[in-house]
Amino acid sequence: MQRGLKAQTGSGRSWGPERTLQASVNWAVLGLVIEKPSYGYEIGRRFISRFGEFIPASLSNIYTTLDRLVRMGLVEPTHAQAATVSGRQHKLHYRATSEGARAYRVWLARRLREVDQRSELLLRLLSVCLRGAPALDEVLGRYEEECVEEESRLQDRPPSQAPADPELVPALLARMIDDERRSMLGAQLDWVRRTRAEVSDHLERQRRRAAGAMQGNAGPARSAPPAGEAPR
Repeated sequence: MQRGLKAQTGSGRSWGPERTLQASVNWAVLGLVIEKPSYGYEIGRRFISRFGEFIPASLSNIYTTLDRLVRMGLVEPTHAQAATVSGRQHKLHYRATSEGARAYRVWLARRLREVDQRSELLLRLLSVCLRGAPALDEVLGRYEEECVEEESRLQDRPPSQAPADPELVPALLARMIDDERRSMLGAQLDWVRRTRAEVSDHLERQRRRAAGAMQGNAGPARSAPPAGEAPR
């Protein structure tokens, strides 16, 4: 088996697996193998249950991903016996290597850190790609509408029930995810509404300045001559 790309440390040096495994499906599969070593079909079933809503992938994609992780040395195949009607047969199982577990921890920590960076990047893109406050207010208005729609969907979603299969996501974890999303939506709605109010104030100040400038350019109005006197 070919051992995977080795980690590189030090300032300005990248880490091999993180540069190579760009797709989210690769890291999600690696995380599932770390969570519970198992055979390909079972890992694929857990993937679809856990991540299918966010990362579309078929069982064939999962098998391809497992092969890729093996070639990189992040996962290694093992043989375990599984009972069948005709007796016992060997099934190919997968488990994470120590390098794979380390790669996952490093990647996850960096992704968590990048959440704030992505938010800042979005604001910088807004500042350079939009011309004028009206366009900015339009984008923020659409963003607010989408947040409200998602908040409504979460409120209408039935409470999570304990799954019959203990290997699936526990109901407690599902509720934690929903609670986290609701909290995030609350913060996003609070931010976008305050920002739209500031943009509205900015537009009003611009309107007043423009009106004042127009009055200034017009100059002082001439007073009418007394009755019976011809204008000069």
